[in-house]
Amino acid sequence: MKTLSGLLLLLLITCAGFIYWAQSPAVNGDAWTAEAIKDFSNLDVWGTPDNPTELKVATYNMGYASGQKNNQPIALNKAEVKENLDMMILELRDLNPDVLCLQEVDFQAARTFNYDQMTYLVHGLHLPYVAYVTTWNKNYLPWPYWPVSAHFGKILSGQVILSRYPITQQTTKHFTKPVENDFWYNWFYLDRIAQEATIQVGKRTISIWNVHFEAFKTPARMRQIQELVAHIQQQQVSPHIIAGDFNSPPEAEGTRLAITKLKLKDSSQNPHEKSIPSWKPVKKIDHILYKDLQLKQGGVITGLEASDHLPVWAEFKL
Repeated sequence: MKTLSGLLLLLLITCAGFIYWAQSPAVNGDAWTAEAIKDFSNLDVWGTPDNPTELKVATYNMGYASGQKNNQPIALNKAEVKENLDMMILELRDLNPDVLCLQEVDFQAARTFNYDQMTYLVHGLHLPYVAYVTTWNKNYLPWPYWPVSAHFGKILSGQVILSRYPITQQTTKHFTKPVENDFWYNWFYLDRIAQEATIQVGKRTISIWNVHFEAFKTPARMRQIQELVAHIQQQQVSPHIIAGDFNSPPEAEGTRLAITKLKLKDSSQNPHEKSIPSWKPVKKIDHILYKDLQLKQGGVITGLEASDHLPVWAEFKL
């Protein structure tokens, strides 16, 4: 009996130790800062217009370059990850955005073979100014639950803003994890963070928020949108653009709340546009909302199945 009790105690200690280790940060300290601004403009292949008259903005939940395998218990292979990243680069090069807001970008993750997707896109798209924020940093992520061989494992992932123009400042708004989730689930759940970049576009300063709101719990998503609206209303300088994955269609309460309270306009000019899933879109949950800018045109890039989302874009006259 004592032997059995000892074995059970050892098992409990081992499990607790594993859980503590697994939900702890995979990378921290000097090796990785939780958020930062980076400048790659020393590479002489880039040039920035001195007096731009237009600004093209895009938002893309790139789904860690997983294509139709996004969040499925089916492991990617390295060739698929690279192929999806290259497809993104080809399509986005044709669009040629000045600012690109990205969600679900892997910086160093076992599920995508430790590709630094942020830097890969910087070089592929010739957008040298970067702001990033970390939303997932775990030693081991046991998701999808089964089979164990499909677990994501080590993950360092986040949101990124790429820009043709200098990013002079970044601020972030961190949201509380959904209280609707089990406490142990939140130990491993990603952080939802709204990311603001101040961008110097010629002689004009543009404020852009990159968002990725809660996907699964509607009350939590509403709280996050309400928190961001209240936060922005308290600022002395209002945003020009809020872009990203709202996980909420344009007619839903959360999206309408942001538009109404912040006096924003929706860049979408076609009510039939859809952004997810990329291979057979049925709804639009990715948006570019704006104010104090003149919209020229906008749309959705169709046919790009490198993620489960499609990129949404808008072009403005300055």
